[in-house]
Amino acid sequence: MREAIFTRDLTNFLKMNPHYVINWKDEKVVGEPAFDGGKTPKWNKVHEFEVGSDLQSAGTMTFTFLEEEDLICSIEISVRKFAEKRGVPHWYECRYEGEDSGQCSIMIDYEMKDDAKEEVEA
Repeated sequence: MREAIFTRDLTNFLKMNPHYVINWKDEKVVGEPAFDGGKTPKWNKVHEFEVGSDLQSAGTMTFTFLEEEDLICSIEISVRKFAEKRGVPHWYECRYEGEDSGQCSIMIDYEMKDDAKEEVEA
């Protein structure tokens, strides 16, 4: 998770301290708040997930952005689409109640474990 640009601001006087939650299958990652990040938070954090060799059945990851417990916006991205754009940061549109409410920059890279490489090559 790199950074975000939100069009939705949930605070009146202070800057937001947004954090993110990544959900994928049974895994959940909760990112630290970007203190005083406001509408342009930066995290530059790396998270690892064990995806396996079958990207078709890897499903989707949900990225949710929150100010405390209030939803700023969210996005669902298929793991297969991530794999197509590996190694380069990409901006993805985020939505709140069907409306555009910002963008997030995510970069994905992956490495197949040796046993998964053998399965794919066989």
